[in-house]
Amino acid sequence: ELKINFGSRLALKRARARIAMAAATSASEPLCEPAHHVDKAQKLIHVGPAKGRQHTATVLMLHGFGDTAAGWFEPAMFWAQRLPHVRFVLPTAPVSTTMGTTSWFDFGGGDVASTFDASVRALGAMIQQEEAVVGAGRVVVAGFSQGGALAYHLGLTRAGQRLGGVVAMSTFLLPEVDSKFSADARETPILICHGTADDRIPGGADGARRVRERLVKLGASNVELKIYEGMGHSATDGELLDILQWLRHTLPSYAASSAAPGSRL
Repeated sequence: ELKINFGSRLALKRARARIAMAAATSASEPLCEPAHHVDKAQKLIHVGPAKGRQHTATVLMLHGFGDTAAGWFEPAMFWAQRLPHVRFVLPTAPVSTTMGTTSWFDFGGGDVASTFDASVRALGAMIQQEEAVVGAGRVVVAGFSQGGALAYHLGLTRAGQRLGGVVAMSTFLLPEVDSKFSADARETPILICHGTADDRIPGGADGARRVRERLVKLGASNVELKIYEGMGHSATDGELLDILQWLRHTLPSYAASSAAPGSRL
């Protein structure tokens, strides 16, 4: 049995509850056996690809404020069991002395810009490492809440070859993305997921709708919005299944005998 203890404030029980119904819903679907590795020193988890399968795509999954990689291990395992060619990379945010918990960047004080830039650099290096294996067009950045804000930034402001896509769950779009939006990101697939009962993110579901409008005005041509009735600042079975289907479309499997475009295997 895999045991993970990163000192997370989010109990693994919560993650199990998030996927219990989703697993039951797709119980008849054949499942693969993903490999997994826990790097306790780096507080990093790798899930997938399936044992004996070629790694041709990557999803970088960023947790929310106060959480750790462990909080999203079981959702990642749920996806990886159904996407045998994908590796899910789950990093853990550093502990902020200002915020008193794990945080990708500070919300106040004098270290907002420096902590944000430090996370962008660290996560950008992880993306480049995965790109060296599968190619830029085969890396998706996903994030929940604060992690979603970073996913937007990482996926939409970089110049050069675009990423494979962005998944933004129960999150917000930082104002700087409007001025830094890259022309190379216009065709990047974007999936926005938000609940009508989310009272943690300013604007709630209407805010998510406005984010979609902002992105379209900036030139984004492939933005999909999913609104979940009654969902708070969390994840549900329906959302996890929708993300699974979106990933299947965005990161299709390639035969083991042929490499993904732009990959070095």
